[in-house]
Amino acid sequence: MAFGGQSRQRWGDNTIQAGEYIRDIQVTDLSGRVNHTGPLRSKGGLLLVFFDSSAASQEMLPVLQQVVNACKESGKLSAIGLCTGDEALASSIASETGISFPIALDHGNYLAMTYGISTYPCTYLVRANGSVALKLRGLLRPSQKEALGTEAAALCGIEPIALP
Repeated sequence: MAFGGQSRQRWGDNTIQAGEYIRDIQVTDLSGRVNHTGPLRSKGGLLLVFFDSSAASQEMLPVLQQVVNACKESGKLSAIGLCTGDEALASSIASETGISFPIALDHGNYLAMTYGISTYPCTYLVRANGSVALKLRGLLRPSQKEALGTEAAALCGIEPIALP
């Protein structure tokens, strides 16, 4: 694990891998509500997604919303989106893609740099203990969608989720 300086930022494409533990963060979403990843993931799991205005991000977000919707009844999966753009862009993307989970802004890409993210979108499926169950970067291939549906369902205690 390579970290840089006192900020503990990861350098280059050295993102957190499956099996490693995420550092908990606290962010304020667009509605002004404070979200802390520790309590959110402790319910069972957390989808933490970093996105931008790219086509890949806009294709990924509705898929993630389907996962959140499928796990909603179990109450075991939370999600937070972190947008690298401004508030207007984040709001626009949320309304265009139909996502309902909280979105916060990653001002100056600080959190993306902390996690070592250089490719968008980048999604982590995090277990209740903080370890990463699955990491997805860029456009999703069919095998990655299947893995996401299977892993998220396992965290929520439901049947595997079929994703288009």
